[in-house]
Amino acid sequence: MRDDLDAIAPVFAAEEPDLVGTHLQRLTTLIERWAGDTSAAREVPARLQMRERLAAHGLDKLAQDLADREVEDAAIDTELDLAWWASLLRAMLASQPALGGVDPASLEDLVREGCELDEAQVASLIPQVITGVRRIRTNALAARPSQYEELHDLLVDGTAPSDLDLVTSYPLVRHLLPVLMTVPAIVPALAPTGRTVDVVVLDGADGLPLAELAPIIARGHQLVVIDDLTGASESGATRELAGVLPVVRVEPGPRRLNDQVALLLARYGYEHAGIPVPWTAANAPVSARWVEATGMPAPGAHAIESTAAEVRAVVDAVIEHAVEAPERSLAVVALSERHAQRIREALESVKADEPGLASFFDPATPEPFVVVGPDQVAGLTRESLIPVRRVREDPARAGHSRLRRPVERGGRGRARRGPARCARRPDARLRPAQRGDRP
Repeated sequence: MRDDLDAIAPVFAAEEPDLVGTHLQRLTTLIERWAGDTSAAREVPARLQMRERLAAHGLDKLAQDLADREVEDAAIDTELDLAWWASLLRAMLASQPALGGVDPASLEDLVREGCELDEAQVASLIPQVITGVRRIRTNALAARPSQYEELHDLLVDGTAPSDLDLVTSYPLVRHLLPVLMTVPAIVPALAPTGRTVDVVVLDGADGLPLAELAPIIARGHQLVVIDDLTGASESGATRELAGVLPVVRVEPGPRRLNDQVALLLARYGYEHAGIPVPWTAANAPVSARWVEATGMPAPGAHAIESTAAEVRAVVDAVIEHAVEAPERSLAVVALSERHAQRIREALESVKADEPGLASFFDPATPEPFVVVGPDQVAGLTRESLIPVRRVREDPARAGHSRLRRPVERGGRGRARRGPARCARRPDARLRPAQRGDRP
């Protein structure tokens, strides 16, 4: 039996990493489940054979790299072309002694070093720019003391004119406020013909004709266009400009934003540009643990509802809570009954192995520890909640899926159908995390 387990262990490593060391009861449950899923079992030999064929042709590392980067099916041909040309370039470099011993590895090191130096140089410009702006402001104030006094009196008296009049009537304001946000119709008043600026930034200008944008573009030494090409019209200004300008794709993701910048955006009608979400910190009432996991759908299921890595992460969080804050009641909310059942089974073994935690798991307490699925969450109230939420699921090669889930903890909360709410303060809410990059 040990030989049989050793033979099949690599196939099911994603769901049960230590198949040989699994408890007999757990092993029996797994084997019965796998035996009932005949369709998935028939696919396993074909997947193993494909992996062997890839390894025989030296493509196993490439296949793993494509899976790790989650390359879409439509881009695989392009990736193969790139890999072929990269291999050809390596061979050419290695066969040319005139290149002075520049092999592919050293060339990659040089490229990496160049990128690091470029990033360091860009980062070093920030304090220089700040110093330059301060110097311009100081010189402008020294050169126009009368304008400064007049502006000061207007502001003190509360009789200041409109923003447009301030900028056009008092040149000192342009030096004190080097960045202006405005609509296209006012640009001719702010920058008359013949006056130029360093950079013109067009944001969401697809609805304007290109002829109307041309005078604005002509006023800048550099041009930056910010827009969504996927939503731009076929004959709009954004696509026309994208045909002559370099295009850089920016992946959206959560970012820390200075509260003053957020207030500025909201004050001038740009509140739609950002969606406020809770940000975890060491002293925050809500924290998140991100789990990388792979697995296969259970028999009869159309998606991966649970993996061993996720279960272990939840168990670790529960034990940590039981040790550090046993006086606070706790509940685990899983978004599928199958996942909730696996967490209960894992915690049963913890109870048997850790008698010191018996008081925390005692069902006779006023608010006992529970693990619930989506059907039992209505009306649940505990001092702390651990909701397990799926953030992303992408089909990967070989019929598997890669999962990224946060295991989140919060303070006093009431769980309801839908997103669980948990916080120490009544104004805090736990919301689904949006992932580009991890918190």
